[in-house]
Amino acid sequence: PEPPPEPPPKPLHTLDVDAVSEWLESIHLGDYAERFREQQMDGPALVRLRMLLEDPDPLKHAVWRRQLEDECGLRTLGHFLCFWQHLQQTA
Repeated sequence: PEPPPEPPPKPLHTLDVDAVSEWLESIHLGDYAERFREQQMDGPALVRLRMLLEDPDPLKHAVWRRQLEDECGLRTLGHFLCFWQHLQQTA
């Protein structure tokens, strides 16, 4: 089995767009790196996204999940779950 990916080397909120792309590569989601770049998804954006996806209102969660699918291409449930798991583990 492959070793678990390393967390980002810096706190999430300090990552620039390129570092987010590298992080996506490290968690085996590099196919989405270009879409994340196009959407200017840097560390602060990921922090906000994490907060929005943690909202207990299921309707709000669904809206932001759909936005992530549409804008960043993260459509498959398995890839979303991988992304979400790693996003929750970041500082």
